[in-house]
Amino acid sequence: MGDAMGRARVLVTGATGFVPANLVALLVEQGHEVVALHRGELDARMVEAMRGAEDAPITYVQGDVRDRFLVAGLFREYAPTHVVHAAAVTSTPELERDQPRLIVETNELSTLTMLAES
Repeated sequence: MGDAMGRARVLVTGATGFVPANLVALLVEQGHEVVALHRGELDARMVEAMRGAEDAPITYVQGDVRDRFLVAGLFREYAPTHVVHAAAVTSTPELERDQPRLIVETNELSTLTMLAES
């Protein structure tokens, strides 16, 4: 992964989820730049994990992967060399009943946006 210098710029969606957050840390540890798209506020665990890493090449962007204009802007502004599309809504019966559009737009349709922009 990376350009001639061995450094990649990776857009990670859903970046504050358990698996993507660990991937972000690994990518930074390996010397890559990360643009970390997340929907919610950064929690204390994330802030603590990044304590002492002020120079870490991570740009956190709060936004929704369903926003195709935001996603297009991220591709224009940061020109990622790689994308890890890990944004997902973990479904529950209640969420499926109350917000099925949220689930489909996040888990399936946002993939089309990523493919169209990359």
